[in-house]
Amino acid sequence: MYTSIEFASSSLSILLSLLSFSASSLAQNNNQGGDRSFQVHRQRLDDYWKPSPNRNSQHVLNLKGNRKGNPISAAYAKSLRQGSQVNGTYGYEEVDANELLGGKSYELVIDTGSSDTWLPRNTFQCAAVGTGDYLPQASCEFSDTYTPSASFTPIDNLNYHVTYTSGQALTGTFGTESVQVAGITVNDQQIAVVDNAQYSGDGITAGVLGLAFPADTKAFKGDDYRQDYAGTQQVYSPIFTSMYTEGNVAPLFSIALDRNSGGLLAIGGLPPVSYFPVFASSPFELLSTGDGTDQGVASLSSYTLYSITVQGFDYRGSNVSQWSYDNYPNPFGSPSDNTQVQTIVDTGVSLMFLPKGVADAVNALFTPRYSYVNSAGYYVISCNATAPTFGVKIGFETFYVNPKDMVVNIGSGTCVSGIAATGSNGASFLGQTFLKNVLAVFDVGAQMMRFAAREYY
Repeated sequence: MYTSIEFASSSLSILLSLLSFSASSLAQNNNQGGDRSFQVHRQRLDDYWKPSPNRNSQHVLNLKGNRKGNPISAAYAKSLRQGSQVNGTYGYEEVDANELLGGKSYELVIDTGSSDTWLPRNTFQCAAVGTGDYLPQASCEFSDTYTPSASFTPIDNLNYHVTYTSGQALTGTFGTESVQVAGITVNDQQIAVVDNAQYSGDGITAGVLGLAFPADTKAFKGDDYRQDYAGTQQVYSPIFTSMYTEGNVAPLFSIALDRNSGGLLAIGGLPPVSYFPVFASSPFELLSTGDGTDQGVASLSSYTLYSITVQGFDYRGSNVSQWSYDNYPNPFGSPSDNTQVQTIVDTGVSLMFLPKGVADAVNALFTPRYSYVNSAGYYVISCNATAPTFGVKIGFETFYVNPKDMVVNIGSGTCVSGIAATGSNGASFLGQTFLKNVLAVFDVGAQMMRFAAREYY
């Protein structure tokens, strides 16, 4: 989904692209390798504010839908269900939007599953994913590059470093710039400028605008990214955190995705969409990451991603579905009862990824029956399949998914179910399949997600 952002003062005009939902970053960046996992903890931090009122915002960005074609990739789906990570970060999907930076517009991916705002420098070096062989800049398929403006101030002794499960990797530096997003100006905002990219872009977007928490930012002390590890992480305030801590807006943003045409992102309030005026809420949960030593600086002291517990799911036969160690995603541990599952709300995930026991049961209700792709965790179905009734229970409400969103066309005459299976070491996600049916309010101040049902469309 797309919209515009403006980096004022010699301003960097960022075209935010919310249609290409970006990377879901699930762990600290660590070049030491090894098996890394994450856990959700139900306690919440003590320092939080009252819920912000449900008022329409004047700061609204129009989002554009996915234009690249296949909304999922086998490698991405496999990484999610297996919990596999490369230096701690999951792969990503894409969503676009428009805004301003340095007097020039760019299209960026808007992502609730990562925290950094980054653009490729005009002199960046492109390299082949996996091999690192040098390639022409055009091979990385960024829609544009960034030339630092007169108001850009480099930050010394700090590097940017992120690696995705797909093998894509970015390194660079940081600086500050005056940034304007949806009419909200943040002076001296820290942004990342990519100097080296092993990247396969879409030719539509130029970078990412991350909306997750400060603890998930990828800034590391020193100039050599090869020396980065959890202990050298330098947490900073990403763009949305800067907006509300400076008093520009209320500490929340909200997203209403449309099935075909993108959607809306509202900062500091709600977008002008129709919704049922009853909200269900669920508190954020702490997400810790580590390699067994639990030495990550974020550990259990800060939120990283938008993690919540849902109370269960409504589908035919759900009352007899039972959790087990095999179909409930380790390392979360067993649920307190058989109706709950811990999930991450992420605009960067096109499908819903749920424990395999649930995914199998729901997908068995499609007519005609699915064929399961074990290597990827998703279910191939007929594009004319009849979808079952499926709802997600949050608080005291059940949010039903439109049957149109349960059948996802991935091109070439192939369709998959909107519900995929996570693996024994993977995460559960409420992705676009679910989010197209609700108004999702990310109330950071009150440390909770709020959801309202959208009008049937």
